Amino acid sequence: MHSRCSNQSPTIAVSTLQLLFLSALSPLSLHIIIPALPAIQQTFSVSAAKVQSLVALSSVGIAIAVLIYGPLADRFGRKPVLVAAGSLFVVGSALGALAPAIGAVIGGRVMQAIGGASGLVLARAICRDIYCEDKAKQFIAFLMLSTAATPLVAPFIGGLVTDRFGWRWLFVVSGVFGVILVVSVVTRLQETLREPLPLPGLTGIFSPFAALLGVPLFRRYTLALAFASAFFFAFISAAPFLYVQTLDGSAAGYGAWAAMVLGFFIAGSLLVAQSGARLSSDNLIVIGSTIYIGGALLAVWRLGGESWGATDLFGTASIMAFGAGLVISSAMAGAVSLDPKRAGSASGFSTFAQFAFGAIAVTTLGYFPAAQPDALIVITLVCAGGCFVVAASLVLGRHKRPRSGQ
Repeated sequence: MHSRCSNQSPTIAVSTLQLLFLSALSPLSLHIIIPALPAIQQTFSVSAAKVQSLVALSSVGIAIAVLIYGPLADRFGRKPVLVAAGSLFVVGSALGALAPAIGAVIGGRVMQAIGGASGLVLARAICRDIYCEDKAKQFIAFLMLSTAATPLVAPFIGGLVTDRFGWRWLFVVSGVFGVILVVSVVTRLQETLREPLPLPGLTGIFSPFAALLGVPLFRRYTLALAFASAFFFAFISAAPFLYVQTLDGSAAGYGAWAAMVLGFFIAGSLLVAQSGARLSSDNLIVIGSTIYIGGALLAVWRLGGESWGATDLFGTASIMAFGAGLVISSAMAGAVSLDPKRAGSASGFSTFAQFAFGAIAVTTLGYFPAAQPDALIVITLVCAGGCFVVAASLVLGRHKRPRSGQ
């Protein structure tokens, strides 16, 4: 069977910049608005809970959208789905910028979330369309870097724009990026899907997931990805309270420590990107999960007592972030490489699993005092343990990944 993938650099039709921008759009539009929540509350004189629902409903929108985009793109192609989703993002941006009431702001932000989620799924699928497994693994790692680094920059931009121009301009800024994306896709992106899959009715949208979940190796990759991602959701939700309330730190100080943790995650993802064919995805997952659980056990020791500090909190998190960076990038590359015809569906379901496991972790944290690290320790240990068990199953099961072209 002739292989369609290549290990050459992207052509002008699919540039690295386009793929990075697609991956960054969703987290950019979400995190850029967070510093403006108090200003939005003041504008409409509503409760904080009402404004915070903007973030919660956006996350729900992303989780649902990523399940749908993959099968749609596998059936109709990457380009038309990206154009439609990008247009929805632009309309949502306009609605948010011109919103006369808080309901319109929330509605606009949810439209942004649903539209922007297409980039999270389809950028990875496009990588798998044009590259074989080893090269796809490298580029997906770079895409993960873009997704991970954006939340570090976006709040700073959001705060600056809000203070100088007002929160409505955040939707304008996002909308401009959305317009650029749509124009870029229409004029510069060529369709990368060569063999569309049939879509028999509405139920057909979800049928590829059943086929993928029937593959044991796909389930293992998705679970490894989800367990590693849940750590970040839990840490980001708990660490600000632990640092500011318990350790009497400042918001700026937290930002600096959090940047260090992100740096270790980026280092792990970069290692995956540079590994090429030297280390398989399975081997990298095993290495990453070992580092991950090692950091979790160290956190039990350092944070389990009465006396602990910022170095203990963020130092152990940095170790786990490095291991998680190895696991997440490798597992995502492995998941989308198992069945090239269903790369979009594989990316969509894997992304859904990230948000679903993250939501469970954050919801669980909400039942415990925010100023104590006990719940974070337990959740982190469970997630690291689950990831390690999945990695062990990759070794013990001795599953071989199908090679493209065979």
